[in-house]
Amino acid sequence: MFSKVAVTSLAVLVVFGGLGVSASAQEPGAATAGPSEENPLVVEGKRLLEGIGQKRGEIAALREERDGARGEERILFERRLLRLGLDTLADVDALVKNVFEQESEGLDASRVRQAAEDLVGMLAPVARQRIDSLEAEISRSSGQRESTTGEELIKLENQLAEANEKLNTILGAALDNARHMEELGLAAAEEEAYLAEKLSNRAETSAERIRLSVEQITSLQKRVKEKPDDPDLMVELSAAEAKRDASKTDLAATIEMMDRLELETAE
Repeated sequence: MFSKVAVTSLAVLVVFGGLGVSASAQEPGAATAGPSEENPLVVEGKRLLEGIGQKRGEIAALREERDGARGEERILFERRLLRLGLDTLADVDALVKNVFEQESEGLDASRVRQAAEDLVGMLAPVARQRIDSLEAEISRSSGQRESTTGEELIKLENQLAEANEKLNTILGAALDNARHMEELGLAAAEEEAYLAEKLSNRAETSAERIRLSVEQITSLQKRVKEKPDDPDLMVELSAAEAKRDASKTDLAATIEMMDRLELETAE
């Protein structure tokens, strides 16, 4: 089963693990020397690079601690990693904007641009690996539904809901990263095609899971009327309702991301 992780709706590529490596080749102080260094935009760019480098170091250390943890302690480490990841990605987003602001002011932002390009370029392949592995993990745990009963089934549905929420977050982050690649003039068509396929498949799966859940709920409601005092039936019904609700959430999130890629969606 999954380790329990609380996920916000923001994109977080740090859970890919890619930001937990050594700092970018462009050091924070590598901005062009000269009078422009005192420009507020240059100062901000250096601050962002320094912050990203520091957070990446913290992420690497936390990942090592997490890998040796078990149970609730591991969950807490994962949540700390997630929060730190959100902060780091906010800095990456701000860094890309800073590059364009510097260039619009006529400043030499070549080294800051290179650092930004290195970051978003590094994240793209790591994002694919994390998406694929998380999908496989969700598929394996979904297969446990048939052999799981009682309170354990409800627990499994909650874990699956959180894992799917995490996947939605990572997909959203990958979309943001593809947008940054395009903005920086990097090749993004392959990433967008990959994400388009993932999202289309995910929309179909979520829609089918909703239909299946509704059928199960209807059947269970009839059985509950026949045996209103059967606690096992009530648990099954609660689990089916949880699956339906989580699937609706997944479908809504997926459609929103498909809209960002201007993909067709069924009404």
